[in-house]
Amino acid sequence: MEGCQPARILAEQRDYLEVITSNGPERAEVTGRFRKNGEMRPTVGDWVVLDANGQIESILPRRTCLRRKAAGETEEIQILATNVDWVFITTSLNKDFNPRRIERFLVAARDSMAKVALVFTKADLGLLDIEEAKAQLEDRLSDIELITTSSRTGEGLAVLRSLIRPTETAVFLGTSGVGKSSLVNSLLQVEKQVVSETRSDDDKGRHTTTGRTSFLIPGGGVIIDSPGIRELQLADGTVKIEEEFGDIESLSLHCKFTNCRHENEKGCAIRAALVDQSLSSDRLESYRKLKSEIEAKAKRKPRPY
Repeated sequence: MEGCQPARILAEQRDYLEVITSNGPERAEVTGRFRKNGEMRPTVGDWVVLDANGQIESILPRRTCLRRKAAGETEEIQILATNVDWVFITTSLNKDFNPRRIERFLVAARDSMAKVALVFTKADLGLLDIEEAKAQLEDRLSDIELITTSSRTGEGLAVLRSLIRPTETAVFLGTSGVGKSSLVNSLLQVEKQVVSETRSDDDKGRHTTTGRTSFLIPGGGVIIDSPGIRELQLADGTVKIEEEFGDIESLSLHCKFTNCRHENEKGCAIRAALVDQSLSSDRLESYRKLKSEIEAKAKRKPRPY
């Protein structure tokens, strides 16, 4: 179409989007038809077509898509980032460390179809031993990359940087105050993002990033910083958990009865694994909760994105 040009969305502002075109950074307007559709609303990472007036004409097919159910009672799906190659699940080595929350983030990250790495931050504080943290996640890590970092000492930053190829995009995903923005600043080698210390009384973080923004890393590659997520509900009934809970899925195949509910039935392989402690009750409870959440969403009609 005459006058149209491709662009990629760099950041979301209240009334407009920041995009990059062959002519450099520009502002783009979102038309009404996109504002009303949460799942097809343009977001950071999207490749779009701009018309001659700088309005978004269309969104090009998304290669990967990081999503969740929007907060609140609505069933709307919120798209967090698109066309990313890496999802860096970020958790600090302090009181905020929560294996079950990490497990949930892992499921959502795998659903995006991007590569996933788990990033431990604030290793320099010495509040939680890294080997202890690894032990707690031993059955939950699967085959994902595990990186220990410190923005203050520089530990792990070279490893993190090496994962992002010049043509690739990565996004940080985690709760508030875990050090996502500090890592972004370290990778960019400049203070782009505002950072804040965690609260001393409960080790919880304060929100410092208020919107999703992407930055060009020196030497190539793009990094997306996003606001901390207090609650991450899975998007819909199409999310799969088999990869993260392959051990439990495999155990269930050895139950005596195919309709075993893994409660008090005789010959239940999962109950036997709980008894001999090869499976923890906490992990089973996490599996049941996520599976129940997905099954409940599956009963509702899924919407394409």
